[in-house]
Amino acid sequence: LEIRAAAKDGSFITLSLNSTPLRDRGQTVGLVVIGHDITDFKKAQQALEQGNLDLLFLNEVSQAVTSTLDLNEVLTKLMARINDVLGMEAASIMLVDESSGELVFATAAGGGAEWVKGLRLQPGQGIAGWVAQEGQTLLVPDVREDPRFYPEIDSLSGFVTRSVLCVPLKVKGRVVGVIEALNKAEGTFTSHDRRLMEAMAPTAAIAIENARLYQALREAKEFSESIVQGMTEGLLIEDEQGNITFVNPRTEDMLGYAPGELIGRHWTEIVPSDHHQQVSEELSKRPQGVASRYEAALLSKDGREIPVLISARPQFAAGQYIGTLSVFTDITERKQMEMALVASHEKFRTIVEHSPAGIIGYDREGRIRYWNPACERIYGWREDEILGKTLYETIGSAAEHAKMREVIASIFEGEAFRFNEWADVAKDGSLRYVLASEVPLRDEQGQVQLALTTIIDVTERKQLEEQLRRSQKMEALGTLAGGIAHDFNNILGGILGYASFIRSQMAADDPFRGDVETIIRSTQRAAELTNQLLAFARGSRPETRPVDLGETVHEVVRLLERTVDRSIVIEPHLDGELAAVEGDPAQLQQMLLNLCLNARDAMPAGGCLAIEAQNMTLDATHALSDLKPGDYVHLSVSDTGIGMDAETLSHIFEPFFTTKREQAGGKHSGLGLAMVYSIARNHDGAIRVESEPGRGSTFHVYLPVSTRPTAPPKPPLKALVGGIETILVVDDEEVIRDVARRILCAAGYTVLTAENGVQAVEIFRQRHEEIGLVILDMIMPQMSGEEAFACLREIDPQVRALLSSGYSQEGRAENILRSGVRGFLQKPYTVEEVLRKVRSVLDE
Repeated sequence: LEIRAAAKDGSFITLSLNSTPLRDRGQTVGLVVIGHDITDFKKAQQALEQGNLDLLFLNEVSQAVTSTLDLNEVLTKLMARINDVLGMEAASIMLVDESSGELVFATAAGGGAEWVKGLRLQPGQGIAGWVAQEGQTLLVPDVREDPRFYPEIDSLSGFVTRSVLCVPLKVKGRVVGVIEALNKAEGTFTSHDRRLMEAMAPTAAIAIENARLYQALREAKEFSESIVQGMTEGLLIEDEQGNITFVNPRTEDMLGYAPGELIGRHWTEIVPSDHHQQVSEELSKRPQGVASRYEAALLSKDGREIPVLISARPQFAAGQYIGTLSVFTDITERKQMEMALVASHEKFRTIVEHSPAGIIGYDREGRIRYWNPACERIYGWREDEILGKTLYETIGSAAEHAKMREVIASIFEGEAFRFNEWADVAKDGSLRYVLASEVPLRDEQGQVQLALTTIIDVTERKQLEEQLRRSQKMEALGTLAGGIAHDFNNILGGILGYASFIRSQMAADDPFRGDVETIIRSTQRAAELTNQLLAFARGSRPETRPVDLGETVHEVVRLLERTVDRSIVIEPHLDGELAAVEGDPAQLQQMLLNLCLNARDAMPAGGCLAIEAQNMTLDATHALSDLKPGDYVHLSVSDTGIGMDAETLSHIFEPFFTTKREQAGGKHSGLGLAMVYSIARNHDGAIRVESEPGRGSTFHVYLPVSTRPTAPPKPPLKALVGGIETILVVDDEEVIRDVARRILCAAGYTVLTAENGVQAVEIFRQRHEEIGLVILDMIMPQMSGEEAFACLREIDPQVRALLSSGYSQEGRAENILRSGVRGFLQKPYTVEEVLRKVRSVLDE
């Protein structure tokens, strides 16, 4: 009999009792009881029984998780066995995402399980994240006392966690996941639970890793088969004697036989003799029902040996062996796939060799140990030229040596860097801007042996960004310049208008006529300057037509030959069949003349000025960043002068920028190249410049070819004619209104004036039947010219109006012109310009 008894100290012991009756003359008069303390024995017995149960559990886990390679099935079986032994209220198995390092809830059971599947934890986040990061088991009796607990998961699942047991799953020291068991009560997991889970974890980890590897292998195989188009396997059936009874077309094609030619032949005729014994041994297993996969070779009709992987299985009918069915594929490609999965370094090398990104491997001293082909494309150095040399003496610019040394030292301490921007030096000395991601490469002991840098060439992107920055800067400067030109043109309008009016009233021999002519010429020169500003700001091009650029070149050359110093040789080179371009002849001539004068100024001691023009086609591959593919005329102006440095080149097209302000009496305004840039841009073209100090400069202009026939020459101007119509002049500048009134009145017209749009609309409403024409300023207070014109059309849809502005016709004026205004009068204007334009509109 075994009983539990209380000892004097309050503890319990286990006793084994043996009793013997005490007899006297045949009568039982008492009982002799002998007790043995078997407490330690019982504890040992219980420990042994528990150990046997634990071993049984571990064996069951091992059998369950190793009986399949399906990952979901492994996880399901593992979760079931854990629940059997721990009886927890909730549990989950989380796997490490190799690419991000995050923990992913692969499976879960218990309360709120459906809410957490697929959830991700950042490295180190929560108790599970800590266990995965540190690789240590964690038993938490009460999560409220542990700061590592991540309560947001409870908020999501609705489960109230109090105690946690979390065990890492490791394969060769690498954590691949964790198992986490949860209960709602405190302190429910024991140290025995911990030891049992830790004992089970290695088996579970290996099973999970095997399933993942198997899944990866299967996916890789499916992927490889999907991308090898048209690949089919050969199929062959032979009878019990080894005679071929069926082959599929792929087999015939692979071996070079005609359809049906293989039927009836023995297998030895298509297998090389040195493989006969191997195949015979395999075939001998078939009658016993054994299937197998093995490597062998087939022999084509022309004698070629084709290595294959054969999958063979026996065929039975009514229990009798009748032959073998074999499916075979070319083993070469299969081996390549297997090697890609097994030999990771070969896979890495293949990827690196064909990567569009440059990949450099180097040691602690910065000495280059690996250099892939993409690096050769980026830097120009061949692998055999650069291996063994340091980064500092090859691609590292001197200005960044100190930074490179700091980064390399940090990498070999285990730090990684992403998207560092470097300005490296190519073999030819040019700068290459790159984004570099640097990581350490460790050996099996975890020591950093090499640094690996992935290089992305962003030189072209940097250049495009710089072009965009310059374009935006030029546009801002253009807006400013356009506003200045508009206001200045209004001022010049009064001067030029009054001067030309005074001249029209003077006799030819008037002693002051020469003075007035001087005022007019000076005002027109000032107007030319503002027109250059407008050309830069708005691209002033009142009309375009097909232009013979060759004739433009010849005109400019004739002009230069009369004005340029004879120490400068002018050399024009034009295509014989130069295409016409779409543009403004005057602006194109001005653009070319400015380029040539700029070249002249760059050669104070003489030299060669070359002008070239040829047809060219830009396709999608060779098109410039700011040009569409198509047909262009390429115009270039080259000089052998002093050249320009990089700083000068960065400002060359900005208005008012000049390096020649002290030359020729300070007559250089800095608008010449700004106007060239604007004219090229507004002709849907582009301009590029190449220059180095002491090596001259070349400007390249690309202009789109015209698709229209060349227009006939314009007829000669008609004599000035006045009229008797009534004209309404609307302008907020009093001097402009007055000069227009005097010019028109002198020509016989009746003139009404208004100082703003509101006043003009009121006058027109009262007298529109007698008003034959309205000359309308564009920019006015209270009501703009565009708004005023809309009101005039409401009163009389057939109203005739001329738009007058200090701005160019392009830009804001274009909208009003499209709405029905009959013409445009550019300020400042002369008597002749006003009278011709007015008469032209009235006579329409």
